[in-house]
Amino acid sequence: MILETAHDAFVAIDDRGQVITWNTQAEKTFGWKSGDAVRRRLSDLIIPHRFADQHMAGLRRFLDTGKGNVVNQRLELVAMHRDGHEFPVEITISPLKLGESYMFNAFVRDITEQKRLEQEVLQYTETLERANQELQQLDRLKDEFISTVSHELRTPLTSIKGSAEILLNYEDEDQELQMDFLRIINSESDRLTRLTTCWTCHGWSPDRCAGTGKNWSWPTLCSSPSMAPRPSPFKRAWRSPWTWGMTCPISGTTETDWSRS
Repeated sequence: MILETAHDAFVAIDDRGQVITWNTQAEKTFGWKSGDAVRRRLSDLIIPHRFADQHMAGLRRFLDTGKGNVVNQRLELVAMHRDGHEFPVEITISPLKLGESYMFNAFVRDITEQKRLEQEVLQYTETLERANQELQQLDRLKDEFISTVSHELRTPLTSIKGSAEILLNYEDEDQELQMDFLRIINSESDRLTRLTTCWTCHGWSPDRCAGTGKNWSWPTLCSSPSMAPRPSPFKRAWRSPWTWGMTCPISGTTETDWSRS
């Protein structure tokens, strides 16, 4: 009665490999009714054909030596249903000596669902690991981006600072030269605005920038008319110590409203 209500399949065979007990759960698990299974060889019922010879060889070895590779331990093996499909099982086989003969009792559990869940967990774990690697890569790119932009911001700031100092200290009343310096300050201020617009769009995220979607690259941005190097007005008075221009190796895609600059 206990074996009939067990949640695991229970199968017992004699020392010839023939089934002598086959409970209700075994019927559900393997598709064979007890009346069809009893007195038949186990290797003809639930053991995949490619393993049948190994099963019989192991049985004979145990009967000859009293030792076996699969007894008294929990194993994961492949079993076969009556309809021919194979599935993973967890099995524990216990030998029982009855006088001069043996009986082998086995509890068998279908672990198909367990294996499916394990595979899903493995796939999710691999997905999370890839996502983590991508996040780390994005974090490195962000650091490189910030480092690059921080460097590029110093170039127009140097121009603005230099032009302002010259205007403050240059005693020549040449209005045209002064206007040239003011134009430099104005132009480099626009340049800073464009740089910071790209930089401050929430980590250059496309969905945080207003306007129509545009593909852009820093080299293209830096080569636009308003960003291009200009002839220095200093050459009319003295040689400029500054170099106009910048190196921008980063490219990307964003939605930027330049009219807001």
